Amino acid sequence: MNGRAAFVALTLFAACDDARVERVPDSNARANAAFESTVTLAADPGVPAGELRGVVRFVGEPPARRPLAVSGASGCGGAAPLSDTLIVTDGGVANVLVHARSGLAADAIAPPPTTSLVLDQENCVYAPHVVALQAGQLLEIRSADGVTHNVNAKPQRNERFNLSQTPASPPIEARFERGELSIPLSCDIHPWMSAQVHVFEHQAFALSAVDGSFAIRGLPPGHYRFEALHEALGKLEFEVELDERAGAAVRIEFRRAQAEAR
Repeated sequence: MNGRAAFVALTLFAACDDARVERVPDSNARANAAFESTVTLAADPGVPAGELRGVVRFVGEPPARRPLAVSGASGCGGAAPLSDTLIVTDGGVANVLVHARSGLAADAIAPPPTTSLVLDQENCVYAPHVVALQAGQLLEIRSADGVTHNVNAKPQRNERFNLSQTPASPPIEARFERGELSIPLSCDIHPWMSAQVHVFEHQAFALSAVDGSFAIRGLPPGHYRFEALHEALGKLEFEVELDERAGAAVRIEFRRAQAEAR
């Protein structure tokens, strides 16, 4: 995430002249030095009140996904999988985490879901590559592979674990009790395997889908500061004022920095 300040412009859509937005100071918008970013934000009567709805796009030609260095003696069959670090499909950027850094009152925080979140291992790759859940929510780590894995989790604020998982093993059940971003998961047997786990002590977060879309719902009226975070592209922040009339729409665009594009 080391890099220069990203360029962030918060621009109103023409149909929403009464929307309130603020320009984020450059010091609050950090991105990977190889990329630049722009944020366009507006109140949108088509978005339900209490919702932040958006899309993350990559403008121009994204970096190519490269085959992972899979060992031939690993027992993992098939062609070498492609890197999951940056996935761009028809311009949409997947796995961008958008979350509220401030603005959600303590009495508006919901308890963690009683349903579990599933992280699978398929063809010696974690699927999906990035997951996000609330503190205390169950993470169920499964394996569809016919080889043994070990799931090595190295959080800084939560309890670490390193558990073996044979083809006949039941799912590993893990709970992270404290909020923490970018917890790395790996497999020492298959060192190309990696995943990231984001844990929050509130429910105001979302991961962008394959098409780059995301939505955060159930936000009470108020002033919020959001962060968009991606392991390859970096991070940026923006602010929005939500009221009881309508939600807000945001468009986040990344592109190669001019120095990199030449």
